[in-house]
Amino acid sequence: MLAASGVPSPLYRVYQEEFGFSSGVLTTVFGIYDGMMAGALERVTDHLAMRPAHVPRQRLWKIRADEIVLATGAIERGIAYAGNDLPGTMLAGAARTYVERYGVAPGTRAVVFTNNDTTDATVETLRSAGVTIAAVVDARESAVIVAAHGRRRVRGVDIGIAGGRRTTRVECDLVCVSGGWNPAVHLFSQARGTLRYDERLATFVPDRCPLPIRAVGAAAGEIDVGRLVPTWSVPSTGGKRFVDLQNDVTADDVALAAREGYASVEHLKRYTTLGMGTDQGKTSNVIGLALLAQAIDEPIAGVGTTTFRPPYSPITLGAVAGGEQGAHLAPTRRTAMHAWHAAHGARFVTGGLWLRPHSYPRAGESEEDAANREARNVRTNAGVVDVSTLGKIEVAGRDVVAFLDRVYANGWQTLGVGRSRYGVMLRDDGMVMDDGTVTRLAESHFLVTTTTVNAVRVMQHFEYLLQAVWPELDVHVASVTEQWAAVAIAGPRSRDVVADLVDIDVSNDAFPFLAFAQCQVRGLPARLFRISYSGELAYELHVRSDCGMRLWEAIIEAGARFGLMPYGTEAMSTLRIEKGHIVVGAEADGRTTADDLGLGKLVSTKKWCIGKPMLDRPALTEPGRWQLVGLTAQDGATMPRAAKIVADPDHPPPNPMLGHVTSWCYSPNLEQWIALALVADGRDRYGQVLWAVSPLAGVRVRVEVGPAVFIDPEGARLRC
Repeated sequence: MLAASGVPSPLYRVYQEEFGFSSGVLTTVFGIYDGMMAGALERVTDHLAMRPAHVPRQRLWKIRADEIVLATGAIERGIAYAGNDLPGTMLAGAARTYVERYGVAPGTRAVVFTNNDTTDATVETLRSAGVTIAAVVDARESAVIVAAHGRRRVRGVDIGIAGGRRTTRVECDLVCVSGGWNPAVHLFSQARGTLRYDERLATFVPDRCPLPIRAVGAAAGEIDVGRLVPTWSVPSTGGKRFVDLQNDVTADDVALAAREGYASVEHLKRYTTLGMGTDQGKTSNVIGLALLAQAIDEPIAGVGTTTFRPPYSPITLGAVAGGEQGAHLAPTRRTAMHAWHAAHGARFVTGGLWLRPHSYPRAGESEEDAANREARNVRTNAGVVDVSTLGKIEVAGRDVVAFLDRVYANGWQTLGVGRSRYGVMLRDDGMVMDDGTVTRLAESHFLVTTTTVNAVRVMQHFEYLLQAVWPELDVHVASVTEQWAAVAIAGPRSRDVVADLVDIDVSNDAFPFLAFAQCQVRGLPARLFRISYSGELAYELHVRSDCGMRLWEAIIEAGARFGLMPYGTEAMSTLRIEKGHIVVGAEADGRTTADDLGLGKLVSTKKWCIGKPMLDRPALTEPGRWQLVGLTAQDGATMPRAAKIVADPDHPPPNPMLGHVTSWCYSPNLEQWIALALVADGRDRYGQVLWAVSPLAGVRVRVEVGPAVFIDPEGARLRC
């Protein structure tokens, strides 16, 4: 049996015995979902002044049942009359709860306004608490509260007799109102149960449900209200008659909606915001529906109800997301070389759940100085970086080439075994999704690399396409990111380092740019790639993850005489910006096409691929598109972070924005601040001087627009 508020969970006794919890733990069922699953929120320690550190405040339960019985009770509703929002006005049942549950008298002199028999118990309860009953106003006897009066709280009410033609002022500090009761049908309706209008209760009650779910008791409409006369509102005397006290929706607002033509209950809800507060209309919706029915001269049953959606009552995001937080919120992933990085002073940053070395500061050296030293050394000697975190997906099968042709913008038919190629992947809307390399290991066997942050996304993308879109293709994919440790060795001395390690010829003639081969590294089976993301002569070595530390230490040892240094993600970012390489999330921010990023020539004109048909949309080809460019700070200034690009920094607001900075750094190799940016008609602006401004930081810097590649635009270094 599921109730709106229930009993402690079975674990409660364990907590009670161990921690001495007092009673009061409740579990609220807030929704019913597919497969007869009920979502329940357990308040484990909300009632405690001091919560044990390892025990959660709340816990989310997912309960799957063969049959559900709803004993969710009923909710009292009010009556709309002038001034019914004054403090001191409450539902009659609430006043009774104050006395019986909390031992508090909510007032000293009360007026009870009712249209049913359930308030008889409230009158007796208030009297037992010493509250004076100044009057019982019974709509069944043609008596109503016309208006309540008071400045900061209710001080009195005008009672109207015979439709309000004669009024009497009665002093009071408490008004208890009951317009009847509404069964809590929310969970029943979420389970696709239908409702019917009950004339006796003047409300909607459960009717039929296609699932084995039934309501009992008050939730089924079994409520003894005696004789009830439907009373929704009292004719206006000039004051506001509130229907929804949370969103300040009045009876006049409902009437206005009807006059404006919003005769549907869903339109009424959105026109007036009726029932859109945190209580989701539990006390107001039926009144609003009845007033709408009166305004359009339709029966209430014909007007119907709005859609009941979970949650029945508010739940915290923390309960939904889970109890873990801080460092335990998500798994922390470490590469096979992590221990070496930590032992050699690496400062770590997080990327795609992985801990990656930011830099390796030496004694007395800041992280920024260390990163600059590392970036400078890559371009003058050699550097090694841990790239194990790059996504690695092996793709194999008879139709693998056809699959890659459909997924990537560029073609793969001509890629030979033992060769690699840079690839760009588009989304369905034509925007760049990810980039990386594709290497042909064998005739029907490829290795795809992705960005670190998109490794899971690309794998899911591949699996979806093969299972749901092209199940006829003979293609199999496997994520092998964790199975291979990977390092990149870059710089003019990198060939010397690699030649000292591997058992194959790595000269330019034998192993040119974008070549791939199997090899041995000091006895370790390895994959060798000639790939560069720094713009320098560079190689990548992949070995089994359990051999990653042996590979790293062998590289450090072999590279010592060639000036090799380890470098981290900050130096890698600097090298990337100097070479104009894009990064997903910054330059490829979900709004850029391949042409915007200067990669338009990679989109093959000889084949179809995902996203290609959308590239012909006028908005993606018209002048004014933001295009990738390089910016050089003028006058020795520091490039502002996250700056926007404008032509005139003194232009009165709003200042037309020509673009924005996507990545920026101090280049130790150029000895000045540079940036990559997306700028309107950027490639036509080479040589122009614009302004990078940051209104938040109050910084403005003159910048010269130029190509995105700052160092070796011809690519001679990486092909030497």
